[in-house]
Amino acid sequence: MLARKLKWMLLARLLGSAVIAGLLADFGGSVWATLSVLIFVLADAPLLALAYALARKNRSPAPSELRPDAAQAFASALREWANFFVLFTILQPFERFFMGEDARFDSCVRVEAGATPVLLAHGYCCNRAVWWWMRRRLHAKGLVVATVNFEPTFGDIDIFAEQLRARIDSVLAETGAEKLTLATHSMGGLVARAYLRRYGDAKVAALVTLAAPHHGSLLARLGIGLHARQMEPDSAWLSELAAAKITIPVVAVWSVSDEFVAPQDSARWPGAREHVLAAHDHMSMVFSDRVAAIIGDAALEATVAARVNARNETLSAVG
Repeated sequence: MLARKLKWMLLARLLGSAVIAGLLADFGGSVWATLSVLIFVLADAPLLALAYALARKNRSPAPSELRPDAAQAFASALREWANFFVLFTILQPFERFFMGEDARFDSCVRVEAGATPVLLAHGYCCNRAVWWWMRRRLHAKGLVVATVNFEPTFGDIDIFAEQLRARIDSVLAETGAEKLTLATHSMGGLVARAYLRRYGDAKVAALVTLAAPHHGSLLARLGIGLHARQMEPDSAWLSELAAAKITIPVVAVWSVSDEFVAPQDSARWPGAREHVLAAHDHMSMVFSDRVAAIIGDAALEATVAARVNARNETLSAVG
């Protein structure tokens, strides 16, 4: 389980920060404490700096009005670092605390006829706690929301698709809905597409992908695990996935400043309704009011479409 791994990493980070600070400060009281905190807090900075450097080197063309200036780019990167820190040192290591006692599934309530609950699927080396803020935001919009964990941490996207199938079935059984809206982040978009290729779209009304590497990401070459190999550009797995057609409505959300999907327009999907964002870096999308509105609108549209179809079927039967 990722949460357990992150707890051990958090402990190692705490001890490492203390030791390194002690060596640098010669174990001098307040200086040691200050350096320890700085080293602990900034430990993610080298990884993010590498990601930004590679993403910038391989960035895709974008309209000039979407390109942030130096000040906007710095502010966006600073916000991304803060979100990254919160996700990987606070929320995800303590998933049970922030997301509820059931570490794997959320409790769902029954929905009105035709309503579509929302199922949130996380990305690479994450767990469902990435949705802590988004789930609260969507709940505030009156939506029924569930999440799922994909395991093991370094696994196979096709196995994750089977886990997604099981979760979709359980959400529909718990809510009484006939279909749901899938909203995904990063690798979760590929898991959703792998599910649709294998099981079809009978139980999914719409798909929203946030920063999904539909055509692969060059940074996947630095990743660990089979799923990282599957996400490499031009991988055989991606080629097979691309051959499967998607007939349900798809909304593709991507950002010109994404530091983990490179080139950034790899997150585009042919035929999808697009939302191209500026100053929304990769992890920051799951803390975005604008993204929450996009997911909420997609779920509402799916509900309206389902109710219209149900009414038309009723009228046809009566006629």
